[in-house]
Amino acid sequence: MTFDLSKKGGSDVIEKIEGKSTVSASIAADSDFSFSGNARLNMNPATVTGGELGSETATRIYTTALKSIKSLNLGAGFSFSEKSGVGLKLDTNFDTLLADAISSVANAEFENVKKDVAAKLNEQIASSETAKKYISQFGDISAKLNGQKNSFDSISKQLNQKQSELKKKTGDAAKNKASQAASNAASSFLKGLKK
Repeated sequence: MTFDLSKKGGSDVIEKIEGKSTVSASIAADSDFSFSGNARLNMNPATVTGGELGSETATRIYTTALKSIKSLNLGAGFSFSEKSGVGLKLDTNFDTLLADAISSVANAEFENVKKDVAAKLNEQIASSETAKKYISQFGDISAKLNGQKNSFDSISKQLNQKQSELKKKTGDAAKNKASQAASNAASSFLKGLKK
């Protein structure tokens, strides 16, 4: 099924909707000549093409978004009664599909623009003499800081090692002193027994 909107003068934005369609419908009538019904059109696969939007970027985003729509649903409810007249209700998922597609394509476009701008800025910064000077100074400062950190780490390691040695010596000295004191006490006690 094809809806060629460009030939009917209905839309410059949507030119054509085409695809394989399934249609289902039902209708009910009463004895007072009132009737109601509904119909459903499912297009899968579907292809939607659009016209120019004015700017190249907007047209590119819009065209890419339309190409990403692969299926469409359209529903219609209708009724007639002498009292209420004609009633018609249409619903479709096209607006949601289009909004999601445009958002996705626009985000991707924005990321590409952001990458291009960042690359151009980095290129300009890298080629600037002032930037080269500061980058060189940063490299020197960074090297000095790394050297200081290495020296600090080495001193810290030595201090920790000395602290461990002092603890060990203090512990050994305390043990020796306690052992000597115990030995002296035992010796004095034995001397006292001999008297």
